[in-house]
Amino acid sequence: MAEKVSFKIVIVIFSLCGILSSCRHPIDIESFLASPEVQAIIETTKGSVKVDPKSDDFAKLKAGNSKISGLTPDKYYKLEEYDETLVFKRNLFVRSNGSNSEDFSLISSLAGDQVVDLKNNYTYKVTYARSFPNNKHKYFAFGDTKAEDANLTGGAVTISDNKDYFLNVAPVIDATKKYQVMKIPIPGLSGTNTPWGNFRTSANYTGTSNVYGITETIYQNQYNKHDTSKDIGIYQYRTQVFADPTHFNLDLQNMSIIAVANVNTQSDYVFTEYDTSDKITNFVVLRVNRPDEKKITIDVTVTYTSKDSPAVTVTPSGGSFPQNSNLDISISVNSAGSYTEIKWYKDNSTTPTAGTSFTFSINDDNSAYNKQAGKHQITLVGYKNGIPYSTIVEITIRETP
Repeated sequence: MAEKVSFKIVIVIFSLCGILSSCRHPIDIESFLASPEVQAIIETTKGSVKVDPKSDDFAKLKAGNSKISGLTPDKYYKLEEYDETLVFKRNLFVRSNGSNSEDFSLISSLAGDQVVDLKNNYTYKVTYARSFPNNKHKYFAFGDTKAEDANLTGGAVTISDNKDYFLNVAPVIDATKKYQVMKIPIPGLSGTNTPWGNFRTSANYTGTSNVYGITETIYQNQYNKHDTSKDIGIYQYRTQVFADPTHFNLDLQNMSIIAVANVNTQSDYVFTEYDTSDKITNFVVLRVNRPDEKKITIDVTVTYTSKDSPAVTVTPSGGSFPQNSNLDISISVNSAGSYTEIKWYKDNSTTPTAGTSFTFSINDDNSAYNKQAGKHQITLVGYKNGIPYSTIVEITIRETP
């Protein structure tokens, strides 16, 4: 059934179309009113919202009856709503289907190109969340020996390994300002990635003790929350304290820390920044990719050059391991008492070490596995009656495909 319109509008349509003066055949009113041309005319007779010229991509936006079209799919949008007298009313956050809500926790990336359910004659300022700029950001897990640098490019950062990592999102998320944050899971990976039940708030640490963990319960009496009714999503540090100083001295001052989602997930973190009057002053989004931990494969080959070569036990003798596992490969001589002297040579070294065992460290300084990637040769020489007998242990380290 075609939409009901007033008799005056029908007369206008007939007049504009020149139909009253030129019709020779009966007219199907239903089909006539449903035609795209007539519907376009009807649309112009209805009310319309107004778009603030300060809106993002203003030239692309088109105001319509209770809607605005021309938005960009896959972006996160918020609207500032103003009444007929341009008095600010509220902030609205756009959902995937184009509807909107004052509830920040319902925000999602836009699937189409329009936002609907708006009020005619109201003015809307349309803003999309800006991506984080390219930069390096510190991340760490408590118990590590140092913090790592993650490269943030194209609005996204990738952090592998299955540890409970914390990411510094400053200076984009200024530790001196107030924020709300919402995590939106991105579907498609195999990990468990459930949305937060509500958006979360920022809170600055008011204590003076060093930090051995970052959770709301540990320091619940020493965090000053932006919103006391919300769980903490951003941990801010405005004074000098250190993270886990028993392992490494990471100064947290001026950092804004978030706990990233678990492994095998992708998440968008949408941040709204507020001034002292609780007006939104910044609107940004960060994507965090959490692929499965990278692993290395270790292959060990032992070659005895003669029947009197020292027999050895290698532990581990091969397998797949996390890339930052600080793994030690131990090589020990089985019957060390049979030799009057034992010497060990690593790779091209001409200076031997003595002892009944040798330790080859994959990550001597907790660095990435590729510092040791490739083939390594450990040669040991055992002396019997002054005669040297050698055994060669070849260790190959490669990234697990």
